[in-house]
Amino acid sequence: MTVTRTRDPVIIRKLRAILEVKLQDEHFGVAELAKEAGLSRSSLHRKVHAYNGNSTSQFIREYRLQRAMGMFQSNEDTVAEVAYKVGFSSPTYFNTCFKEYYGFSPGQARFRDLDDLPSRHQPKRSFMPVILPLLITLAWFGFFYW
Repeated sequence: MTVTRTRDPVIIRKLRAILEVKLQDEHFGVAELAKEAGLSRSSLHRKVHAYNGNSTSQFIREYRLQRAMGMFQSNEDTVAEVAYKVGFSSPTYFNTCFKEYYGFSPGQARFRDLDDLPSRHQPKRSFMPVILPLLITLAWFGFFYW
């Protein structure tokens, strides 16, 4: 399973390529990714956050989980072996992260259809831009009405 999508910005494709090379390195984190990409940590965070609304560490974790799902779909190895292959040092922590991200355990991943999975690359939606102006308008009318 390839995680790279053609509509992604160039920097995101570059980050994914770096992560692919360093996939098994459990110590490869934000500082190392920034150095490999030739960016400062804050610049890297801004670019990743603008792309998906998440932190850089979450971006790395999600990439690893997506690669793990691809390995499960192609029936590779056991859950623990896949966890180590995608850079998790603890299979227990991997299970927790995987279940939180996909909504089911890694053991069930082989039986899931990839087309039925929720799209995880979209930025998280917030209702605040809609609710806040509504609340301000209601407060304004309430103030002048009384």
